[in-house]
Order: sequence, then C-alpha cells, then structure tokens
Amino acid sequence: MEVKDKIEATISSKGQVTVPINIRKKLNAGTGTKITFVIYENGMIGVETKKKPTKADIRKQMKEHIKKFGNQLPELAEEDAFLNDFEGDIDLDEI
Repeated sequence: MEVKDKIEATISSKGQVTVPINIRKKLNAGTGTKITFVIYENGMIGVETKKKPTKADIRKQMKEHIKKFGNQLPELAEEDAFLNDFEGDIDLDEI
C-alpha cells in the first residue's frame, strides 16, 4: 500500500486522541460517531466508521424505495410518527 498522506495526533494521559478535522471530514464523522480500528494481517491499522442514520437519511431511503417498489412502507404522511416512535439503531441496508 502506498502512503498518500500522514497526519499526526497526540495521545493524552488518559489514552485519548483528538481526530484531526481533515480525517473527520474524510470519515464523515461527527460528535457521537463510533470508530473502529481495523488491524490487518500485514500489521497495517485502519479506521472505519458507520454513520448512524438521521431521520432525513431514513426518509430519503423510504422515498426511494416507494418510488421503485410502490407503497410497501408506511405512507409518507405518517413518516414522522413512524420515525418518532422508532427506537434503536437501524441498518439502512435492511430498509
């Protein structure tokens, strides 16, 4: 693997590190985003994120599904009630 860039950060006495802004932007990560450190067999370490979907993300996915497959989900007028009642994580791939 060729190195494209190096960005330095410092580990605090509590073992914490601030993720530099340009890395957060590349990861599309903000406050509350969980990151996963991935250790590869060759010793390289990577960072991955899984962005928690927002109501807007879910609404967009629902509209695209209805446009493609018809009204098989709650009607759009009921979306807010449906989303407000929803608790927990949702995998957009399952919608």
